[in-house]
Amino acid sequence: MPLCTILQRAAETESLNTNCVDPLGRSALLMAIDNENLEMVELLIEHKVDTKDALLHAISEEFVEAVEVLLDHEETLHKPGEPHVSVFKN
Repeated sequence: MPLCTILQRAAETESLNTNCVDPLGRSALLMAIDNENLEMVELLIEHKVDTKDALLHAISEEFVEAVEVLLDHEETLHKPGEPHVSVFKN
């Protein structure tokens, strides 16, 4: 069974924390970017994963498609008069 299918089923039952990190502090989103898995990046964003530094990571990894998806996602969250990034939040 493909990993994306497993994630979809687990997210539907709310039994999966998509924001968890491994012992090195890497999230599923960062690992999807590292592996250039655009389908997983899109799926994680669809399930409201915390994007934190994912945009900067995608830029660093030169994963252009993920950069575009993350920028589109940020645009949907943006409210006029507020910063475009969440690094200013405590």
